[in-house]
Amino acid sequence: MRAGPGRRRFPRCAEVVGGPSRARWLREALDIYESCGSRVAVDRVRRLLRDAGGAIPRRRGNGLVPAQLIPLGVTAREAEVLALVEAGRSNAEIAAQLYVSVRTVESHVSSLRAKLGVTSRRDLAAVAAAREPSTR
Repeated sequence: MRAGPGRRRFPRCAEVVGGPSRARWLREALDIYESCGSRVAVDRVRRLLRDAGGAIPRRRGNGLVPAQLIPLGVTAREAEVLALVEAGRSNAEIAAQLYVSVRTVESHVSSLRAKLGVTSRRDLAAVAAAREPSTR
């Protein structure tokens, strides 16, 4: 998917806007360009965001995060954890498989619940199961 003419101007608009709004606009532009797969625009916006003093998110891996989860800010590691929660794995099993501590897995699960707007692990698994089959 190519970015339309309005989307190409997004970083330019953010360059004009000053203060904290600039970083917010750039972060939104980054999410849009990442979902479109526009590598050149993503790199440019990341540089502008860094220059604006905004937080630079980790890169989201090559297709590791399903497209519908990118705008929610789900990281590649959280996507891995989400898939394992969907598979019915416990936090200890997930920790062993990913070579991290159980506390780290608990943190990822908590973050996923907040990002996806669910209150329980069961709901989290249901959201994961409801994703489009082509994104798994």
